[in-house]
Amino acid sequence: MTSRPRNYNGSEGKNLWTQRYGQKAGQAPMVTRVGMYDGSGDSTIDISGNYTLHNILVHSIRVVNTTNDDDIVIKLMDGHTGTDDKFRVVVNRMHKAHNVVNFDFPIPILLTNGGRVNHDASGCLTSICYTILNSTTAIPNAESIFLQTAYHFQDAAEADKYRGNDCEILGVYLCHNGEGNTGSEYAKLHVKTCEATPSNCAVVAINENTDLASTGHDNYEPEPNTTPWFFPYPVYSRGGFRMVHSSDGADNLYSAVFYRVVPTHDVDYGWV
Repeated sequence: MTSRPRNYNGSEGKNLWTQRYGQKAGQAPMVTRVGMYDGSGDSTIDISGNYTLHNILVHSIRVVNTTNDDDIVIKLMDGHTGTDDKFRVVVNRMHKAHNVVNFDFPIPILLTNGGRVNHDASGCLTSICYTILNSTTAIPNAESIFLQTAYHFQDAAEADKYRGNDCEILGVYLCHNGEGNTGSEYAKLHVKTCEATPSNCAVVAINENTDLASTGHDNYEPEPNTTPWFFPYPVYSRGGFRMVHSSDGADNLYSAVFYRVVPTHDVDYGWV
């Protein structure tokens, strides 16, 4: 006979929580807080101020740009007073795509000894879902356990972002902030291996056509993808990876790569 979550007499069954959610109340493996941060400059992530030196796991971020004056850079910085960027992206102004972006990470980002969020202009509302850990010191092998972020802005030259061990590329985020482009213009992010003879391991494009005046449309950037693309299985890159942008029009591409470092080097899967 199939068990019922509610008894015949209307009272809750004693195993309701376990049957419905797989665990009992108060026994969640991890709990979170959600803080919202606005204005320009730095804000401590632990808004209560009680755990400013504790390690923090960031699970997801929601960014809303409420101004039509600025594209805003959002950073998460490692440490209560440090300057090491662990996460950096651009979110567009109002009336352009990517002015509201959700980042739901498949693996959390670790901020050691506290953390801060930074906006380079006002008008942005950033909500962060995070867990405060008991630990306050560095966690061994954090690069291979937690999500790392590398970023590349506009038409900057090709650049190594990590060199050494192999890497697993878990996802990418592309944002374009140009206006007035026409036709079929686009920009591409190339993620390349750091082997002696580099090869593309991931190539992702974004639309740059913003000439919509003739249609009466008020969205200057019609690209519909407003979330990062996390892959169902990681892309493998030998020797680390580098990032380069290419464009069929005005190159106003901002991109981020989410990755983990593999503890070993030059693993041969037979297909990389």
